[in-house]
Amino acid sequence: MSSWTSRTKSRISIMRYSIIMFAFAILFIGFVAIFSTKPTVIIVPGYGFNLTPDDYSYIINDLSLRGYTVKKYYPSFNDISNYQKLIEAWSAGIGALSDNKKVIVIGHSVGGAVAMHFCATDRRCVAEVNLDGGPIQNLPIPVPNLYIQGEIGEYCDSSCIAGRKLAELITAESRGNKIFLPNLKHMDFTDFALKPPHSLVIQGYFGSINPKTGFQEIDNEIDSFLHNLKS
Repeated sequence: MSSWTSRTKSRISIMRYSIIMFAFAILFIGFVAIFSTKPTVIIVPGYGFNLTPDDYSYIINDLSLRGYTVKKYYPSFNDISNYQKLIEAWSAGIGALSDNKKVIVIGHSVGGAVAMHFCATDRRCVAEVNLDGGPIQNLPIPVPNLYIQGEIGEYCDSSCIAGRKLAELITAESRGNKIFLPNLKHMDFTDFALKPPHSLVIQGYFGSINPKTGFQEIDNEIDSFLHNLKS
């Protein structure tokens, strides 16, 4: 056999090997993409003060940087005279927004109560984060859950205190995690903390924490919780 023929066969073998390895690489990447896709995160705002999901930009930006798809829930039902009806209406809205996919729900204040209710009653929820929200219905949460609680302000009446205690009870009975953040109060969970309205300051809605420090602490707790979901 001539040296030219040997070199030609060698090159063909190398090409075949390269093609096979390339095909395996494509299959592996596809496999990883399919089985490591992160659930969509739905952000649910608090009620009142013209709050929208856009007022939680620090959470949204952090989650986006970590590869999560984030959807924002804009409530259309705002009659709070029947608190439970409002929670159920918002939960139905989250269900429609989830598009029949697995979701992680993060809510603040009333949105936190909604997150707890949705994840207690809808199998599409795979994890739940309640940011200082108070439910009124004791429903166990069958998925991993995190309750981040701030300090009480002057605004917090008896129903507010009862909601905090119930959130603590549900989190404990559902084997969730409760994190208390000192020097941080109810509206410090929102972008309002960067420029607090005086009317809310005098009602005790903001703590003494630096807003950016507070945002970082909240993000760190959420990131740690989500990271542990994969462990």
